Amino acid sequence: MKRNLLIGLIIFSIVYIISPIRPEPIAQINQKAIFPLFGYIPILAIVFFVLSYYFPRNPLWGLGIWQQKYLILVLFLSIPLLIVLDIINANHVLIGGTFLSLGLMYMMAILGAYVHGKDNLQSLLLGIIWSFCFMYIWEILYQLVIWFKSGCAIPGELAALLPSLALSLPFMWLLLIHKIKINKYFFIIIALFIFVVMAWILSGANTLIYYSNGWVAEPLDRIGYMLTRLSKVVAGLLIIGISFKSCKINVRKKEYV
Repeated sequence: MKRNLLIGLIIFSIVYIISPIRPEPIAQINQKAIFPLFGYIPILAIVFFVLSYYFPRNPLWGLGIWQQKYLILVLFLSIPLLIVLDIINANHVLIGGTFLSLGLMYMMAILGAYVHGKDNLQSLLLGIIWSFCFMYIWEILYQLVIWFKSGCAIPGELAALLPSLALSLPFMWLLLIHKIKINKYFFIIIALFIFVVMAWILSGANTLIYYSNGWVAEPLDRIGYMLTRLSKVVAGLLIIGISFKSCKINVRKKEYV
């Protein structure tokens, strides 16, 4: 793996795991505003990726129109900005999650693109698809843990799961039609993911919130919270365990260093 990308992964992951900054959970539930562009990003990625799959001879998909080194630089520079935005978000809720989680998706998109084929457009599309796929599959797991903690009695829980299912299942299908191949790292990362999730559950499965005749906030358990974030990082790293049989795109020949 490129050294700068590896350093970026390590630094951002550490910051993400140890950062205690997040909005008050009840305020998040009452937060209704959704940044509309965020929903269009995965839709556009799917459309263009499908086009690249069914029309692979179009040279557009192989163009090196982005430079990974600049995306890695943005990752480094974005860390202080994301922390500041999370501080603001903790006092005046702007989004349902945290800005550092959006940064984690960005980081895994770069990693996914690198694993697939470095700096062509099709690789970037695939990285974006992966970033949404892993995050919302993890969100389904998180919602299910909350559901069990609440005695399997959350009104409208299925409706709460539908957005995550809608955002993750199409991406899984796209990954499958791309003829993925599992390598040895996949099983190592899966085992690590299961270990971290079990450690989180055995530590008390702190979810910050649960339902008991209404939503109830629970005190922040630092260990439990760090374990949930560590599990998200490990889930994103699963892309390393997947090898992609590249579509027959007209990639410009270029030396990568």
